[in-house]
This record gives sequence, structure tokens and C-alpha cells, in this order.
Amino acid sequence: MALSSLMHLFQRQQVDPVVSVNRVSVRDVMMAELPHSPGFIVQIGSFDGKTSDPIHDVLLQRDAWKAIFVEPVPYIFSQLQKNYPSDERFIFEQNVINNGKPTVFYHLDEDVLKENKGVPEWVMMLGSLNKSHIEKHLDGTLKPHIRSLNVSGMSLKKLFNKHAVKNLHMLHIDAEGHDWKILKQLNLRKYSPKIILFEYVHLNSQEVHAAKRFLAPRYDFHLVDMDFLCVRKD
Repeated sequence: MALSSLMHLFQRQQVDPVVSVNRVSVRDVMMAELPHSPGFIVQIGSFDGKTSDPIHDVLLQRDAWKAIFVEPVPYIFSQLQKNYPSDERFIFEQNVINNGKPTVFYHLDEDVLKENKGVPEWVMMLGSLNKSHIEKHLDGTLKPHIRSLNVSGMSLKKLFNKHAVKNLHMLHIDAEGHDWKILKQLNLRKYSPKIILFEYVHLNSQEVHAAKRFLAPRYDFHLVDMDFLCVRKD
């Protein structure tokens, strides 16, 4: 085999981690791996904080933790706040994480389910910075119900600085295709959370590869439905 081919194989082995497909529960991994000591859980793309949410119950149990929830859509943000107790350890940001510049966020009208019988409830979770991400679902039938929202935008660094984040236990990203753009902002030298959970299914192959390359030296990968559950190697 040519030297160049050997080098290419070596590089791929270095950046393409073995992804475990053994069934694991996010809740069980959180309970087993995360310390009880004070620290932060940061969730970006929280939706209502409860529907299909893998971390909600654990956050209620571990009362030494603080949690930051990021969700831009007003009516969903309101429900998110209602789904957690009134407690200063729960922090809510009505915004999106991006490059810190004003942008437009797309979401569905809150009455779409009432007006369209048979539309699955999961469509309400399709909010995205990319309008076409919503349009492509259900053969385009959602297009008339897409609404736009002007948001100020915030970088991950600014979010962490604003809330004096330290001892980051877990970062959870569910950003409907923008997960890598957020994840790559994480300063792993300053913050090295024990668990990183992010949705990969809407990323292109280059972004998936880049995310693996970014985390592989420090994290083991587990496949959980549409997400990568990454646990720091200690």
C-alpha cells in the first residue's frame, strides 16, 4: 500500500471513533456519569422542556445543578417555563445560539395541529434557522403554517459568560441542523463537559465527520436514536 494511502487510513482511524450501537438510556448515563456536585447543564433547543425530553426528570432530581434552557419561540418558551418549578437554579434564555448576530428563526404557528387533523404532534418541534428544513417535511404541507421570528442571536461564549458557567456537567444541543455550528463553538480547553448530547441526523456528512473529529480524542460515542451521546474519557 502506498505511503499516502497508509497515512489517509491512519488519519481516518484517528478522527472516526467507533460509535457504540448498544442501546443506552440518556437518563441512565446521566445518573451514572454525572456528579452530584454543583455544576451546569446547558440545553440548546429546549422546546417545551418536557416533550420527548431525555433530561427533564434528572434535572428535577439533582437539585445541586443549575440548568440553562435556550428556546426562541414565545408560546413554546412560555410552556417551557411552566414545565419547571419556579427556582433560581433554572435559567431561561429566549434566544438562539448562533454567531451572535441578529437573525430570523422559523417555526410553526401554534394552531397548526388544530387546523390540520392528522398532522403528527412532532412537527411542532421543527423550529430552525433554515426555513427549508421545515418545508421539506410532510411533502410541503407545512409551508402555509411557517412563521418567522426576528431574534438577536447569541454566541455560546456569550451565553456562558452571561451566566458565569463553570463546572459544565453536560451540553445538550437539539438545533434542527445547526448542531455542529453550535458545537464547534465549545472551548474544550476551558469547558470539558462529562456528557455532550447532540442531534446528528440533520447534519450533512462533512459536518458529522467534523463533529467526530472535534470530539473523538476526548469522548466515546454512543448512538441514541437520532443523537450522538458522547461521554468524556476519564
